[in-house]
Amino acid sequence: MSLFSLCLRSSLEFIRKMLSENLVLAKTKAEKLPQVKNLNLWGAELSDISLVAQLINLEVLALSVNHVTTLRDVAECKNLRELYLRKNDIVSLGEVYYLSKLPALTTLWLSDNPCAKDPNYRMFTVRCCPNLRQLDSIEVSPQERSEAQQLPASLINEIVSSRVQAPPPPQPAPPAAQVAPKSSLPSVPDVTPTVPTTSSPTPTGSGPQASRQTQKTVLTAIVTLLSELNNESLEILHREVAERMKRK
Repeated sequence: MSLFSLCLRSSLEFIRKMLSENLVLAKTKAEKLPQVKNLNLWGAELSDISLVAQLINLEVLALSVNHVTTLRDVAECKNLRELYLRKNDIVSLGEVYYLSKLPALTTLWLSDNPCAKDPNYRMFTVRCCPNLRQLDSIEVSPQERSEAQQLPASLINEIVSSRVQAPPPPQPAPPAAQVAPKSSLPSVPDVTPTVPTTSSPTPTGSGPQASRQTQKTVLTAIVTLLSELNNESLEILHREVAERMKRK
């Protein structure tokens, strides 16, 4: 992978404010990700927490006051007992279905997310998390648990099918066919829909105004990242840019 490609990838990660391995290890003082059992990053402005899937021994996760839009990666934390995600950007109630894969989950906070306004929020959440004891500071009663079991299968299927897939982590650019059809959620970063265009043979096709805006966004991020490069890296980048300019 060329230095230019690395800079572009780093730019997208910077814009999306990803949860990184360095951040997790620095916060927890752990040496390796599997050693992390408790992680608290309240108010860190994170929008991409896909790294959470690698925290296989995590027991307590606190990410309140961020910009999380999906619970997909949390589903990989099979030992998770407590999950705090107040004041995030989880829109679809169907996202809660991911938590049905967490048998040890007993405490969950999702209040102040858009999905918590759904009239079926509490019953559906209790149904998905059979061992849940506390939801948003309120204990789950035996009556609630019983009523949750009576939710019609048709309603459950409707809620789950309304789930909108979050954009994948910015690694290889996904094919256009894999892009979620509903990409107009307010919490999705504007830069995300432009990622698939990297597979196009000519970047100057249709939509010149959108292309200029994309170029401006990426350029701003790259310039910001220049301060992280040493002299050797800057020289390599200079040669890379010079070579690309010659081929134009």
